[in-house]
Amino acid sequence: MALAAPTSPISRESLRQNGFDWLLESAFFCQFDVDAQNLLLSCMTWRTYGRDTVVVEQGARNHGMDLIVQGQADVVMPAAVQPTLTGLRQHVGRERVVARLMPGHVYGERSALLQEPANARVRAMSPLLTLHLDPAAFALVVGDLPDLKTWLHDLIELRDRAELLSDLLLRHPFLRLLGRDDIQRFVEAGKIVRLKTGQSVVRAGDITSD
Repeated sequence: MALAAPTSPISRESLRQNGFDWLLESAFFCQFDVDAQNLLLSCMTWRTYGRDTVVVEQGARNHGMDLIVQGQADVVMPAAVQPTLTGLRQHVGRERVVARLMPGHVYGERSALLQEPANARVRAMSPLLTLHLDPAAFALVVGDLPDLKTWLHDLIELRDRAELLSDLLLRHPFLRLLGRDDIQRFVEAGKIVRLKTGQSVVRAGDITSD
């Protein structure tokens, strides 16, 4: 059974009316000013999926990108397949869940941005409600919002390094208490900062909220 999608046109106001205004403070939306948020919302449509639905199949093209509003989904990397001497194909290893996506997370960004087949399967683990950007709308907003393109490239880089980053963070006595799922969310909420040689990372007397 899928969740029911709101019927009102998507806007900042309709998100507030439906109790989804927290999305405007999510890692995805909070990087944009009001005009950019309005552009994104005007290009989005609601999507609903039932539990256990494969919302993106490995190798699929032109899905676009989704922002999860309700529910959760697993990113599943299928077992590797290789040919044998007899010409038959055999599975090597077994499929594994490489990430769990929660409200505020996006999926489909790699395939949409890099124009390549999806490298994993995304499966709804509960009824799922998303805000969807189809391929044409995705191309439009990425072209109009350079900051979005940069953020998506950084997100892909973070996700490619997520296992290494999680292992490093789990070595910290306090962060270890969070567990791997919360560490993953911690990593995805971060932002890549590129520093030049000699540039200060922290200065004595600085007061920050980072």
